[in-house]
Amino acid sequence: MSVPLQSERLYYRTLIEKDVDEHYHRWLQDPRINQYLEVRHATLSLSQLKEYVNRMNDAENHLLLGIFLNSDRHIGNVKLGPIDWKNKRTMLGLLIGDCLSWNQGYATEAIRTVSHWAFQQLHLRRVGAGCYASNIGSSKAFAKAGFREEGRLKSYWATEQGYEDSLMMALVKED
Repeated sequence: MSVPLQSERLYYRTLIEKDVDEHYHRWLQDPRINQYLEVRHATLSLSQLKEYVNRMNDAENHLLLGIFLNSDRHIGNVKLGPIDWKNKRTMLGLLIGDCLSWNQGYATEAIRTVSHWAFQQLHLRRVGAGCYASNIGSSKAFAKAGFREEGRLKSYWATEQGYEDSLMMALVKED
């Protein structure tokens, strides 16, 4: 599924192999960036990362988009998936990998834009998300985009410090 999408300060498009460069690869190796990502437990090579992007592009129930500034700088990714077409729902995951783009409102803008696109273009009724309870930036970005906390999964994530809860949030299309 190829997707070009635009918001006020950002544009989103399907990632291609060419986008998987050292800049993107470094995000996944940096503990400041990957501390809330499960990829922190693995060391992915550049070729493995390219394979992942290709798998996402081939999947009928996943959509992986790059988030780009209007200056064409790749600052992160947003993923919808798995998409449950029968029940009209999906999960949304987000990575703002470019540290210079943190605290600029880009995460909220991306969450809002892609969620509403999923409602309008994919005809979904529900977009869910989960994050580590200590990931204040992520939970705030989802809340600002209109997501509501629906629950907390106790001791969900294994961390170096023990176990941590997961916040479960969702945005549901109004009738």
